[in-house]
Amino acid sequence: DVARAVRRAVAKERTAFLHEQLCELLSLTMTPAEPDFHLNAQTTKAKEELQEALLARHKAASILSDLIFNNIDLQIARVRTFDIVWTMASNQHLTCAWPAYKFLLPKLDSNEGQTLEASSFITPDGLSWAGWLFSPDEDAYDRCRCFCCGALKSDWRRVDDPLDFHEQGCLFKICAMPYADERFLLVPPPRESQRKLASKSTCNKTWRTKIPSSLELQLGMPEIGKLAGAVEASSLELEYKTAIIRANEDQIKVNVDLALEMAEAAIGLLGHPHAESALLAMNIYVQSGCAENDVIEEKEFDLLSLPSGKKIVQRVRAGVQE
Repeated sequence: DVARAVRRAVAKERTAFLHEQLCELLSLTMTPAEPDFHLNAQTTKAKEELQEALLARHKAASILSDLIFNNIDLQIARVRTFDIVWTMASNQHLTCAWPAYKFLLPKLDSNEGQTLEASSFITPDGLSWAGWLFSPDEDAYDRCRCFCCGALKSDWRRVDDPLDFHEQGCLFKICAMPYADERFLLVPPPRESQRKLASKSTCNKTWRTKIPSSLELQLGMPEIGKLAGAVEASSLELEYKTAIIRANEDQIKVNVDLALEMAEAAIGLLGHPHAESALLAMNIYVQSGCAENDVIEEKEFDLLSLPSGKKIVQRVRAGVQE
């Protein structure tokens, strides 16, 4: 009887000691709490600022887009499409600018008696005169579109004539052809005889040659540049805030994994941790700030039926992931 009493006392002391060690190790899972709370607060703020940047970018882009495309019949508005760096609708992180370098004349050595080639029509002024506006695509970085017939053309070459690539019966092309040798002149609005030659899809189109006084300043490069600059600044802000959020979430994940490892090591001290220790392990982990939206209550887990601490940690991980 005395021997049994001694063994019970030793076992009780051992359990109490292990439980004390368990609590001490589990308390270490609180170590990342303050950094995590700071990271969570920083991430929340970054997400709020990210939304503000998105709204600012959307507002500036909408104003810019409306200003240009509501007046796309004006040649100056079409020219402006070549002055702007566009963001792809299919990929918000991909931007595209008109590749002017592709159509520059090669440098020639005057000592060899070489002469310059005829100037190319594939310039913002040449293309916009012929009715084209810059409309890039992720797979066609120099794509243009006719404002009248809607024709699309990419893979331009210096020798191309933009008048050759309109749809059959394009009203603008019909009106522009008489001025093909005098492209410094604006293409006048269509006459009735020219409308009869045009396709049904374009015969009712028209365009302006004189810029309304209310648009002279707005379609000027300073104003367009200001709007485009606002869009670009918002885009840079988006990239910066996104990088902060990604870095913080990665660091929080590292802290979560560390907390789980500590919980596994602590629970591993007891072959069969009792409910109080297991619940303490889960609650301390949840309160560490790594899973601030998760609430694990005892009623959700039949702790006494769990065979080992590892099983408890698996349940913790599953609950946090949910």
